[in-house]
Amino acid sequence: MVHIDRNVINFLTFKERARKDLLKCIDDCPGTKALVWDDYLIGPFSQLADYSVLQDHQVTRMFTLAKSEFPSNMDFTSMIFLVRAELKIVKRIAKFLSKAASVKKASLPKIYVCFVPAISSVCQKALIENLPAAAQLVHEFRACPVGAIPLETDVMSLEHENSFRGLFLEEDPSCLHHLTIAIKDIQKVHGVIPNIYGKGKYAKQLIDMVVKHGKDAPNSEWNIACRFDNLFIIDRTVDLITIMPTQLTYEGLIDECFGIHQATVRLPADKFPNMGTSSKNPDQSESGRKDAPEKKIILNSSDELFTEIRDLNFSAVGPVFSGKAKFLNAKLGERFSAKEVAEMKEFVAKMPHLLSLKQSLTTFMTVAELIKPFVNNDNFLESLEVQQGFLSGQDADKVHPYIEQLIAQCEPFDQVIRLIVLQSEVNGGLKQPVLAHYKRDIIHSYGFEEIVSLNNMEKAGLFRTANKKWFRMARDALKLFVEHSDSSASKDISYIFSGYAPLSVRLAKHLVFPGWRTISDLLEVIPGEKIEAKQKIPEHLRKRRNSISSSVSSAGEEPAVVSLVVYIGGVTYAEVSALRHLSNQEHTSSIFYVLTTEMLSGTALIKSLKETMKTTVF
Repeated sequence: MVHIDRNVINFLTFKERARKDLLKCIDDCPGTKALVWDDYLIGPFSQLADYSVLQDHQVTRMFTLAKSEFPSNMDFTSMIFLVRAELKIVKRIAKFLSKAASVKKASLPKIYVCFVPAISSVCQKALIENLPAAAQLVHEFRACPVGAIPLETDVMSLEHENSFRGLFLEEDPSCLHHLTIAIKDIQKVHGVIPNIYGKGKYAKQLIDMVVKHGKDAPNSEWNIACRFDNLFIIDRTVDLITIMPTQLTYEGLIDECFGIHQATVRLPADKFPNMGTSSKNPDQSESGRKDAPEKKIILNSSDELFTEIRDLNFSAVGPVFSGKAKFLNAKLGERFSAKEVAEMKEFVAKMPHLLSLKQSLTTFMTVAELIKPFVNNDNFLESLEVQQGFLSGQDADKVHPYIEQLIAQCEPFDQVIRLIVLQSEVNGGLKQPVLAHYKRDIIHSYGFEEIVSLNNMEKAGLFRTANKKWFRMARDALKLFVEHSDSSASKDISYIFSGYAPLSVRLAKHLVFPGWRTISDLLEVIPGEKIEAKQKIPEHLRKRRNSISSSVSSAGEEPAVVSLVVYIGGVTYAEVSALRHLSNQEHTSSIFYVLTTEMLSGTALIKSLKETMKTTVF
């Protein structure tokens, strides 16, 4: 996260706003309530209000659409569906309510369908088409205006599941509308952002929507002094390269190995002594439990140690653990030397912090031990070597023997595809015979069922045939690959991937300084349209240098340039780490914040495009 002394904008303030919107949505429905959750919303909304808070607002029961059925015992006044406005969710609502159609209306609670973040007339119509009785069963369709969820002081996410697939494969623009609302909300609090830049087809659409909304909004809505200087919007397909290599930061590797969902990772409970219990949630109430007990670990800046290590390359984490352990031993040893009452009192005052640090150190060292078998595996190391080779320009234009080996051994599908996409992107696309060779081998090894998956990936832009070899030019101009990068040092963002500097982050950095004009020729060859736009701001609301409201970079220097980077289709934890690194550098002139459709990894992206075909037995 951005260091607190430079953290001029805190996205966590939006959490209280979102919490109020959620609770108002619940309170507007009369009497005791039963909540029926869209399963994917449970995680984000649990960060806003846990079960005890919901109980204070007359919530007595909770269900999930995927695992529950319409209850026979209806001891509540209102039933509230909290769901995303998606057609697949509408089908689940129809199935859930089908049993209610046979119940006498007088016995039914009032049923409210609350779409997040806005009412969808298309989904409303689709529900009635799927279940005609819904026209009489549903008392009212409403909006629950909870948009982007703050994950950190510097990161907000729509937590829009499979947003990449929805937009780039299915061409569903709903995430663009939700991003527009999120940007509007940010501008309401922090002022109009004067300079807008974009790269990519959907970036242009989003910019057009943002600018149009700004023109249509009443002047009173924007009567706030601006605190952001730039808005940079980028399509995920502009930089597919960064999402394909293995993330090598501590937090990034947790995501690669175990998956992080809504700033939480779940790990085997038997690996952690003194496992605590978590608050009740819909999964625990009336929708069943998982067999194996799990330890739920919250990953955010509320933990001092995690804040320090989350953005470090994994190889640099060990020395931090060692230093903290020595510090604890020294401090805890002070209890033996304390003889005077004042000294004892001082030690007792330190105890809560020391014990908290000890618990945190134990937890995150255990997580590191769980990661080690993955990173010490020969397959992992060889894959990493191939990735580094592609990024440095080696063996990128022909069939690679290591990828052939992985396919022949039927190694995880996502691992194979990530390497093929990386090879394709760094080479400006694959030659047709090379791509055909990979496809043929995949179908032979993994089965004809994967034909649909491969077609999805080609349609979404992951497989390209050779076109423009732009990456070599970008690698040299932007210094995207740094030979012999020191992973334990963090002088340059290339340490994030042990040599590779994320393209999207280099573009954001060059936007601030020295400016895109210096790389105008390069921007023409990098995939995706380049867009620039301005929003008019009254003179008295413009950001002034050396003013109290300006973002101070350091004493006696010009205020830092504050930029909001918007990722359409998802962002990796490694990219966020790189942007934080730029923000936290000494004497830097830049501070970056992130808004994204979802947190994403290469594996998650590939899995979202994969199809599971049901075979019919004759």
